[in-house]
Amino acid sequence: MNYLSTTDLRTKSAKLRDSLKKGERTFLLHRSKVIGVVEPYERKEFVSTEKNLKKFIESFHTGKNYSYKKRNEMFQKHLEGKYGKNIP
Repeated sequence: MNYLSTTDLRTKSAKLRDSLKKGERTFLLHRSKVIGVVEPYERKEFVSTEKNLKKFIESFHTGKNYSYKKRNEMFQKHLEGKYGKNIP
């Protein structure tokens, strides 16, 4: 097992990097106590299913199918109610 103290992090970072490239875990010590474990990152590919994608898309659906023109009219009405009518 590899052990590395917190003060050695500055001076032996190359050793840590090499051990991570080899796939080894390194225990981080501070005042003779293990405070953490440094281990290599394993990238996992996540493949989504059709069911999960449909569920994700439906979570963004509001159920209101307004056209662009209708949404613009509603927004203008909201702005007029909040700030008053335009001054010519």
